[in-house]
Amino acid sequence: MENKLYYSISEVSEMLNLPLPTLRYWEKQVAQLKPKTNAGRTRFYTDDDVEILKRIMFLREQNVPIKDWSKRLSVDERIIDKQKAVIDNLKQIREELVELRNMI
Repeated sequence: MENKLYYSISEVSEMLNLPLPTLRYWEKQVAQLKPKTNAGRTRFYTDDDVEILKRIMFLREQNVPIKDWSKRLSVDERIIDKQKAVIDNLKQIREELVELRNMI
């Protein structure tokens, strides 16, 4: 995946091999998927939006019903937030250990 600030719906469609109507439909079904739009209603997807779409694709492959996608994604977000907090704490502990080791 290119590292761009925004992707068009066509780029995302090609990137994930998903039809444009599917992307538009999923936007209506999943609260977390809200690409930016301009006055002309052109969609602009971020890397985060693409990640959400990948997670939706995984849920679909696991035969999770569409009505449960938003709930499952919310649970995933809470887990990801907790994982990030743990990683941040571990980094801080590591820095403190390095400082202590340097003091010896």
